[in-house]
Amino acid sequence: MKMTVEVHWEREGAVFTDKRYSRAHIWRFDGGQVVLASASPHIVPLPYSVEANVDPEEAYIAAISSCHMLTFLFDRGAPGDRRGELYRQGGRHDGEGGRTIGSQPR
Repeated sequence: MKMTVEVHWEREGAVFTDKRYSRAHIWRFDGGQVVLASASPHIVPLPYSVEANVDPEEAYIAAISSCHMLTFLFDRGAPGDRRGELYRQGGRHDGEGGRTIGSQPR
């Protein structure tokens, strides 16, 4: 089984070296789904990120929550929604410190 995802970003004429360029980009999945993505505004300030777009951290949480739900459904055969959250340990915003992911039934 081969799965592919294309990640597309354009500079749109912005100067790359001053770090004042959009982090908005597009994810294209092999099944045809297109997702508007961006760096999180918690990491890259507006207007260089797009708050309405999915950021990688959100996608990671969604993927783990989905896997957890599908495992539960496989084991139990019961319907249900999952909610996932990413917690930053230590409150640091410099990329250091741990991350905790939780997934629980709604």
